[in-house]
Amino acid sequence: MRANGVRTVGPLRAGRGPALVLLGVGLAAAGGWVWLVRMAGAMPAASPDGSMMMGGAGPMGGAGSGYVAWLFLMWAVMMAAMMLPTALPMALMFLRVSGDRAPAGTAAAARRFAAFVLGYLVVWCAFSAAATLFHWGLERTPVFSAMGMRLTSPLLIGSVLLAAGAWQLTPLKDACLSRCRTPLGFLLSE
Repeated sequence: MRANGVRTVGPLRAGRGPALVLLGVGLAAAGGWVWLVRMAGAMPAASPDGSMMMGGAGPMGGAGSGYVAWLFLMWAVMMAAMMLPTALPMALMFLRVSGDRAPAGTAAAARRFAAFVLGYLVVWCAFSAAATLFHWGLERTPVFSAMGMRLTSPLLIGSVLLAAGAWQLTPLKDACLSRCRTPLGFLLSE
């Protein structure tokens, strides 16, 4: 399709981009939450070999690569379900600001936007991989209950809460939030 001599990509024509982004993010986040709620609602049950299973959602407390892959999937879906909606303002701002470099609706604009969103997904998947390894390692310690998916050491629980509270008072947290709340400067500098 051509508009003013510029090749446009059907669904990303000017005016439709933000609506499609909202729809896509909404569907992806809702799908992630539905999967997570179903998984959380699955009650643990013993399998015939005595190992624990999460009611068909996946293995629990396993040691094999299948369990680690399932754990990564859980973390990745959870990150996407939580973080996609929070990235929405930045994605919509990117659509508006990037119009100067690639007119809305062009194949170049679609590629730029896809690369932008892919960057978010890569970072979230990297975090999910680190969280998976940490989670899997923590399950092998006496301070974590794989059955209850919770910490069992009051000292460790208190330490985590104190560290989270201390973070709230640091200048680094304020610096991070000031950049996140007003990302326009970042977009304009690229």
